Amino acid sequence: MDFYDPIIIEYNKRKEQYEKRPEAQFCIEAINPICGDAFKIYMDMEGAMITRASFSGYGCAVSKAASSLLVEKLEGVKRLVAVQIIEEYLTMVESGEVNKTGNKIWNAFVLAGKYPGRRKCATLSWDALRDFLKKRD
Repeated sequence: MDFYDPIIIEYNKRKEQYEKRPEAQFCIEAINPICGDAFKIYMDMEGAMITRASFSGYGCAVSKAASSLLVEKLEGVKRLVAVQIIEEYLTMVESGEVNKTGNKIWNAFVLAGKYPGRRKCATLSWDALRDFLKKRD
């Protein structure tokens, strides 16, 4: 059995959202000093709408794939909806319960989070962005 689900490998390799954008309106840092994972999430907003999102950085396959999934889910979404999406994902990963609706992508991250030490990898960027968005109330 492979250590990583093919979905995680796919998201780890994706380049669509991997882009350094120092000119972005917001730059949110997600750093785990224990393992060295470090990402920046670049985001632009018009009013409450997230109009563009990308990320850069380095880390294990799970943390990079989770960052890729995160920014994919953000573009074109209002801030409050983004917070709801993030909370749903974090609840699933932290509980270890796979999504009953059959969301194969999210379930791959839930299962990765069951490995010791991988839960933080699956939630690093998501936690950082949730905290940033909640402060924007």
